[in-house]
Amino acid sequence: MKVDLERIKSILARFDGRHIAILGDVMLDEYIWGGVNRISPEAPVPVVEVHREEATLGGAANVAHNIKELGGIPHLIGVVGNDKNGESVKELLTQQEIDTRFIALDASRLTTTKTRVIGQSQQVVRIDRETTENISKKMTQTLLSHIRVVINEGAQAVIISDYGKGTITRELLSLALKLARETGILIAVDPKENHFQLYHGITVITPNKHEAEKAIGFEITDETTLESAGKKLLDMLSSKIVLITLGENGMAIFEPNSRMKKVPTFAREVYDVTGAGDTVVSAYTLALASGASAYEGCFDILHIGHIRLLEWAKAAGDKLVVGLNSDSSTRRLKGNGHPILPQDERAEILSSLACVDYVIIFEEDTPQNLINEIIPDILVKGGDYKPEEIVGRETVENAGGKLLIFPIVKNHSTTEIIKTVIERFCNGK
Repeated sequence: MKVDLERIKSILARFDGRHIAILGDVMLDEYIWGGVNRISPEAPVPVVEVHREEATLGGAANVAHNIKELGGIPHLIGVVGNDKNGESVKELLTQQEIDTRFIALDASRLTTTKTRVIGQSQQVVRIDRETTENISKKMTQTLLSHIRVVINEGAQAVIISDYGKGTITRELLSLALKLARETGILIAVDPKENHFQLYHGITVITPNKHEAEKAIGFEITDETTLESAGKKLLDMLSSKIVLITLGENGMAIFEPNSRMKKVPTFAREVYDVTGAGDTVVSAYTLALASGASAYEGCFDILHIGHIRLLEWAKAAGDKLVVGLNSDSSTRRLKGNGHPILPQDERAEILSSLACVDYVIIFEEDTPQNLINEIIPDILVKGGDYKPEEIVGRETVENAGGKLLIFPIVKNHSTTEIIKTVIERFCNGK
């Protein structure tokens, strides 16, 4: 399928101002990072010496965050407990200027909180604090009234973010979908594997391979079983689109009366895939609501993490200079068939990002000569590299500058920053 640069830019331009309702399980994700140098004398477990702690939005709240980052206007509908972590969720939402009017407090529930301890870039343990019983009938009616308000205010799509924590009940979902269908707006679902019977009549569903296998009752082992799985889900749900995510093998898109379409990706080693499904359903729904076809909607999924990396890099300094591999160096590194777009068009896409000040095309296989010429104050690289492996580090540090490594959290691993941004952004065939 041919990539049309102007078409992609037109779709992206329409992201701004799209009102998206998100109904689902609101969570808090906590991260504790540290070093591991010894085993505990009390038990055969590593001792993590804490270096840094962070709290971020999770579940449906992370979907809202992704929509906001991409230029949309999220309206989050869900429940938190009347506790410290519930307050933290609302504070984080407020900091990011995300509407909190439709977050209900329920003193009988704990705010779902997942605490991950990460030592030496590997997750050591996860601690869950949550209430998973279904919400009460009274709370169901409260959330339903919130959904009605958001839809009446002009939401252009509804995302159901179902983590099986008790928010998405049969009654609530049935009534919410009825409201959405009556107004004709798009309905997208990031599913829970044992709730597929609730999703009949939606627009699009985005299960991963495991969730799809559980729903259809057989394993996906090859292209034939993959295609059978997609078609069975279309029939089961009477949906317009099924998008199955396949990890390092990309994605597969299914529509009625159409052949399967594969969207490849560029696999990277990641230490924490938290939020990957949130990212997929957020970007894909926003793209569809902006007029993208089922296939075109995947372009943004492939670059959202890299956009965040570039914004993070920009925030670290005054001017962001991006080195871009030329067509010839990309072919040497990636083989024939690359790049998908010529260097001038790739540079134009980068230049359209507000966080990018300058784009410089280089012919060599690495940016070492470019770094030698510029001598930047700060060199930024993705977090799946060790400092000693990063080209240009010594040059920058010897000149008094510093290296910053973008932390790998929520499936935003990055290696060769610009190539990956461009290749993922424009990966259509």
